[in-house]
Amino acid sequence: MKIKEIGLVNSLRMNYHYFGWGDLGVMHHYIIASRNVKIKKLGGSIVLKDICPGTKMRIGFSDVGTIDVREKKTIWDNQGEIVLNGTIDIGAGSRISNKGHLVFGNNVHFTANADIICHKKIEFGEENLISWDCLFMDTDFHKVYSIKNLEKQLNEPKPIYIGKNVWIGCRCTILKGSSIEGESIVAAGTTISKKYMDRNIIIGSNNKILKQQITWRF
Repeated sequence: MKIKEIGLVNSLRMNYHYFGWGDLGVMHHYIIASRNVKIKKLGGSIVLKDICPGTKMRIGFSDVGTIDVREKKTIWDNQGEIVLNGTIDIGAGSRISNKGHLVFGNNVHFTANADIICHKKIEFGEENLISWDCLFMDTDFHKVYSIKNLEKQLNEPKPIYIGKNVWIGCRCTILKGSSIEGESIVAAGTTISKKYMDRNIIIGSNNKILKQQITWRF
């Protein structure tokens, strides 16, 4: 992160809105936003579980060699609650749209171009690495009904859970109701739409478990 990439106005706006001028205010710079962050909705709330001084969220920066930070707009649209249990990096070109409950563990890193669409609950455990062009979506957006009962919605939003120390490869899609336990890897280009109860696995296309009894490190 270079000094010239920091968006001073965006950073001040976000810190003031969520933490005010007091002990948890702008002077602690809990959020550092890049110049290319577009604030669509500066609403909702951010809850800090670790209130020690220092940056908790960096948004709109990236060290991925194929990403030009100057041309990638990062979108911030928060109308729900965000919980930070430590530090988080949200890379350039990412889009955050939250109307629900969004939880981040400590040391969570989104490299670039992540889409997080939360209407119910999405939870990321600590030490997660999310490669570029990944989508997390706990809703179908449009409501589906049975023609026999037009008052009962068939496709309610369902929470997403990502455990501790999970590596998600590039261009993955994690859909509503998905759950991935810790120490696991999701192969590039995979779509997840179910719960996996086992730890230490590699998940591939068509929801297949490719390997078991593995682990990985940053």
